[in-house]
Amino acid sequence: MTDPNKKPPDGMHGSYWNSRFKGLLHVGAGNRMAASVIAGLLIGYGLDSWLGTMPILMLAVGALGFVGGLMNARRTLLLSDREHDEDSDRS
Repeated sequence: MTDPNKKPPDGMHGSYWNSRFKGLLHVGAGNRMAASVIAGLLIGYGLDSWLGTMPILMLAVGALGFVGGLMNARRTLLLSDREHDEDSDRS
């Protein structure tokens, strides 16, 4: 039987690729945040030009996009940390 506490050799555990993938998830969280804010601003601008209420809806929907982007980025980062903790518990 194998020892569960025994770590695999350096070339086989994949920590290099795990750290690279985690870095990509962090970049993805930032991109989602920016995309949410930009989408909110564009939707608000479109509604403002359609309804003639120039900066009000752009600011309101942009703020909603900002809050939604923060929540989405937080969720993404928490999930990546949870997966990282589960991977470190296995090794």
